[in-house]
Amino acid sequence: MIFLIAFIVSLTISSLAYASTSLSNSSYFNIDDTEQLRNLPIPAAPVIFGFSQERGLKVFPPYKYPPCSYTYFNALNKIHMDYKNNTVSLTCAYEKDPYIVFGPDLFTKLSLPMEAKKSLIRVKWKGEPIKILPYHEFAIGSCVDSDYTTVNLFHLAPRYKPKTYENTLKIAQQLRAKPKKPMLMVFLTVDSFSRRHFFRKLESTLGFLNKLKESGTYDVFDYKFHNIIGADTAENQLRVFAEKWVREFVGDQDVDFAGKDAIWFKLKNLGFMTLYGTDACSHNTVKSIGRRPVVDHSVNLFYCANYIYGDYRASKFKVSKQRCLGPEMAHHYLMEYSINFSKQYIKANQWVYNHMTAAHESSGQHAQALDDDLKEYLEKYINQFEKTHEIVIFLNGDHGMRYGDFLSDQESIQEHRLPALFIIGKKEFFKKIDPDYSVLQHNSLRLTTKPDLRKTMLYLAHWQSDVKFEYEKNNFYNLLLEKVPDSRTCQDAEIPLWFCSSYLPNPIDRRIFDPADSNYWNRNNTEKNLGHTLNFIGKILFEEMNDSMFMKSQPDTLCTIIKLKKIENASMIKVDENNILFRIMVSVEESTRALLDSWIIITSTPLNDDIMKNENFLSQPIVFESKKMFVRILNIARADKYGGPCEMKARKSGLNPQFCVCNDEKIR
Repeated sequence: MIFLIAFIVSLTISSLAYASTSLSNSSYFNIDDTEQLRNLPIPAAPVIFGFSQERGLKVFPPYKYPPCSYTYFNALNKIHMDYKNNTVSLTCAYEKDPYIVFGPDLFTKLSLPMEAKKSLIRVKWKGEPIKILPYHEFAIGSCVDSDYTTVNLFHLAPRYKPKTYENTLKIAQQLRAKPKKPMLMVFLTVDSFSRRHFFRKLESTLGFLNKLKESGTYDVFDYKFHNIIGADTAENQLRVFAEKWVREFVGDQDVDFAGKDAIWFKLKNLGFMTLYGTDACSHNTVKSIGRRPVVDHSVNLFYCANYIYGDYRASKFKVSKQRCLGPEMAHHYLMEYSINFSKQYIKANQWVYNHMTAAHESSGQHAQALDDDLKEYLEKYINQFEKTHEIVIFLNGDHGMRYGDFLSDQESIQEHRLPALFIIGKKEFFKKIDPDYSVLQHNSLRLTTKPDLRKTMLYLAHWQSDVKFEYEKNNFYNLLLEKVPDSRTCQDAEIPLWFCSSYLPNPIDRRIFDPADSNYWNRNNTEKNLGHTLNFIGKILFEEMNDSMFMKSQPDTLCTIIKLKKIENASMIKVDENNILFRIMVSVEESTRALLDSWIIITSTPLNDDIMKNENFLSQPIVFESKKMFVRILNIARADKYGGPCEMKARKSGLNPQFCVCNDEKIR
């Protein structure tokens, strides 16, 4: 009977989900209006910007997810935190071994999934309010503890910090030469959204941005040539948070690694309340930042708690399940926390960072589940704070999609490289900085990247505080006041060539490298030499991966030595006589699933400079086109869905899970 009810509910939900075939077609923002870049004298402008509208609709057929409340059957049960009396309690219609988990601890701001448990407290509910401490600000729980249930009750709200608020107001007051309306700088990151995917999946949000622009009060700038500066969230967002990015660092992890260079540290000293929030419990970004960024409020451990005691995941490989926490999408709790943060500190300048991961998965379809909530969230922020604050919103994708088949051809490579960026604010405010604010529009049609956002935010904070703004690096631009030159290249912007949308590798015919091809034995000498080069690259790829695995101590030989099965496909582009870029996909003998995506460069001189120091790969000599040159691996990443027990065991052992093919007996 229970199964039958569940089946009927499932059918009902499926029928409620509906498709929409339109793409934004307003006079302001159009998915294909990147074409206007071709009419400008911009040598670096891409030839391809991503999937065409037709292919985009085919790869990502329109679909709308139902509200999480449709599958939530727990409305009579409640969890409640009383901040006045510092207690937490449950209300249960039926209970069996009920329990509550709460946190965070006093010091930890960010955590890896495997570390989070030490920052959480789990207690049994015995019918009486449970005492908590003044810094606890989230609780999750369940009225039933069994093998078939997980946490299904959630509470998250910011604690008021009066001393921090008072000190921040004092700093702002001391710096300002004259009274100003406080500034609310909102930095919203929607994970894995290319500009084109933003148009495909966030129709309600785009509709709101168009109405906002139509209002005449606000302006919205759509940055059409915004290029990533790294592969993933950590590489891209850390170049906004700090001057430099490191993949990870050694030594004490309970620090703010960027220190005085961190954007939140600088803004704090300019009189801003700061919030860093993410709806994921990630592995990479925390290793780059450290566990204790010096922010006033943070949201991360709430989601780590749901990793440990629930079945919530923001993994790119969890494609079949909608990311609900109770009756709401996971990002809803971060959004509400941020709104309440801004209400609590209503008189202060504020910097709010939100990172939302609804689209961080390999199907490309879950992105739509963010749409209605994001539109409502933007509306709330603007409607509730436009009278009290100068609002500037930076709405960006950290990068585009890069999983599954999304790096299989030129269009999908560009989707990864060209994330969305919108800058939103009142016309009246922009005119205070630049009377005709034409620079914002100019720059929306020029090559920009992540450090430009850092410089722009720091400029705004200095302007707000009446402090002279000085910025040492002149290869990045304040997008409000400094015109990005038409001639700017990826090299000028410190964008690695293998992430540069100006360069697209061209496919290499299979007969060059695949002995199974019928024309393989008819190659000329030039083609044979290219084939030898590809085979040599394949050899060093596997040498480097195995070395990185077996140079570290491995408990019980978790990973096996891997060998090249074959080159699945290859492409290349000659940037100039001294730089040739390759992209090679390879399969593995020891796994039927493992597929590795690699970028390699051949250069006239060794490429071992500072920009590469975060990687372990070094240049090696090679003869290419009858010249002595140097080959260097730039990046290796898994292209298959490698999540699972092997991935988790490798992470816990401190190994790169992308290179680890587990011995079967070690994961049984």
